[in-house]
Amino acid sequence: MADKALHKTTIQRIEYCFPVPPPEMDLDFRHMFGGIGGYVHERIFFVLTGEGPALKFTKATQSDLLQEAPDAINLSWTRLYLLVPPYIWNDDTRLTGWLQHSIDDVIAMPKKKK
Repeated sequence: MADKALHKTTIQRIEYCFPVPPPEMDLDFRHMFGGIGGYVHERIFFVLTGEGPALKFTKATQSDLLQEAPDAINLSWTRLYLLVPPYIWNDDTRLTGWLQHSIDDVIAMPKKKK
């Protein structure tokens, strides 16, 4: 039950701070591996795992964001995602900025072949 409540509040937080109205961005969330994944136009940009909320970025963007949040770290199983520090997650303006960077990066990445 706690996981469902956490998933719901996490989704609500992202929707609240989402930089573009969700219908225009085709925002979707799916349950995966005990967590959730967030997608824009069928491309994953966000995961919530036991490690916490994480956003997907290019290496260049990660380097820039680490100037703002030097304690942000990668997920243990991939270097594509940065865990969002609580002070970013809880700040509407900063989280919106991080979401925008993630969305821009993910949309620009080549689409994976199915």
